[in-house]
Amino acid sequence: SAHQTLPKWRLAACCYVRWGSMQIWWVQDPCGRNYVFIAQALLAGSGLFGVAIWQCLSVQSWLIVHEASYFLAAWAHLACALSDPGAVPRSAAEVLAPPEDEISSAVRWCKHCQLAKPPRAHHCSTCQRCIRKMDHHCMWMNNCIGANNQKHFLLFLTYTSLHCLGV
Repeated sequence: SAHQTLPKWRLAACCYVRWGSMQIWWVQDPCGRNYVFIAQALLAGSGLFGVAIWQCLSVQSWLIVHEASYFLAAWAHLACALSDPGAVPRSAAEVLAPPEDEISSAVRWCKHCQLAKPPRAHHCSTCQRCIRKMDHHCMWMNNCIGANNQKHFLLFLTYTSLHCLGV
């Protein structure tokens, strides 16, 4: 099995976690979890740096734009990190044995998940799931960038770029 060849600490699993009335997506990867906290700390530090510069320069309009871009970047980062990227569901009806004649079959099968893969779905070795329209697994998000969270990822890149222009 592919799971047995990896070290035990490297086996990540994706799951939904209840937080109040919300259901959030979380990848249980210790290294990725640290990168999420580092990214948030870097964003917070740059936001505090902007406040310190504002006190020296007294330019209020600059501070408003700078802090707005900080909050928007932090929101987009958390929205991307905590949302389902488009994982192929593991319902009991979909867990089937691969077809005997795979050459003539139009259905693609994931050899790791033993699931039928939709078009443009790929298996992520970190998440141990098949992700629809997967672009890549981002260590700073601790999540795959896929069909459901690509918008948040692009917003994060845009807001972070705007924030960096102001610093």
